[in-house]
Amino acid sequence: MKIVDVKAMTLQMNSWRYPLVQIETDEGISGLGEGRDGSDKRLLLELKRFLVGEDPTNIEQLLQKIRRRGGRGATGRQGGGVSGVEIALWDIAGKAAGMPIYKLIGGKRRDKVRVYVDSGVGILPDGSRPPRYPADGWEQAYTVEAYAEKARRRKAMGFSIVKFDLGYHGMFLNVPGYALGQHTSERGFNAEVACVKAVKEVLGDGVALCLDLGSEDYLASDRHMTLPSAMHLCKALEPYNILWVEDALSTAHLDSWVRLTNSTTVPTLTGEDLYLRQDFLPFFERHAIDVAHPDIATAGGILEGKKIGDLAELFGISIAQHCAGSPVSLTANLHCAAAQPDNFLAMEYHAADMPAWQSLVKGLPTPLTTDGFMDVLDKPGLGITLDEEVVRKHLAAGETYFE
Repeated sequence: MKIVDVKAMTLQMNSWRYPLVQIETDEGISGLGEGRDGSDKRLLLELKRFLVGEDPTNIEQLLQKIRRRGGRGATGRQGGGVSGVEIALWDIAGKAAGMPIYKLIGGKRRDKVRVYVDSGVGILPDGSRPPRYPADGWEQAYTVEAYAEKARRRKAMGFSIVKFDLGYHGMFLNVPGYALGQHTSERGFNAEVACVKAVKEVLGDGVALCLDLGSEDYLASDRHMTLPSAMHLCKALEPYNILWVEDALSTAHLDSWVRLTNSTTVPTLTGEDLYLRQDFLPFFERHAIDVAHPDIATAGGILEGKKIGDLAELFGISIAQHCAGSPVSLTANLHCAAAQPDNFLAMEYHAADMPAWQSLVKGLPTPLTTDGFMDVLDKPGLGITLDEEVVRKHLAAGETYFE
């Protein structure tokens, strides 16, 4: 079997952009993959020159060839195209073997995968999604009442782990009265703690709470809290049994992560913008974090995500998989999560407020989650196909179906 073509397209749903790739072979088997949310399909298509004419089932060899000849992935939200191509290659390999992907990367360790649901911030009085950064009406979504109402809605959905955005997402960063540059003011600090207290009062001790404190850009130090602010907040959150605090600092500042983690009993987490095991290893060696957070659409793909989990286990570090992509990315994460070792905690579900999201593909169960878990798929490859009719309705401006 040989690769004959590589095609890509970008979908747009609400404010999210999903770059998808399709790798085609001379035996009529094709594979689906996805780059990181917010990335660019050109990063996927750039790798075509390394793939055409190759055997798609020689996945490790192909990825080594790509990396050695300059087709490297990239750290950060752009992510390069390597991860999306890797996912598509596993989809082909699974279909060719007649097996789900998890069987090809070590086998299933769990029948159901626990998910944590992203909740953003609070809700506006009309129930609409609030802006993430300072804009008209943003203050209404950053109140104690708004956070409590969102927590009530999430608890009613049956999730056992709920994540809320806090801190940089508009409430405190460069907002007069709430922050002094990137240093949280007294007013901002009190507001953060009050919102967390309100959410915990709603969730009780039967639903775990985690908090996202950081920026999407690992190098954007101006979009993160200062180390003293992060240490101050984490110390104040210790009585609330937070499951983890995410991305409080830039991953460019390893020494600061060591200081933060050693200063608090609140578990620390980062990694959604890191690429390959090599980027995670310094954080593991110095025990700079308690939980690793790879996004397989950035980290290098499905098997690389599993290898990161195995490496973390050797250092006593837990794994929680980041995922904010389309159902293609989520399904790839599901296969990786099914095979992760026992240090696996949960996988992110980012589309609980997007009813049309699941309709992009065929093959996922309905309902998608039951009591905060997703079933592991048992069909060959990823186990899903695109619903072309629906996908065409969500093509980004100027896009054609698999150009």
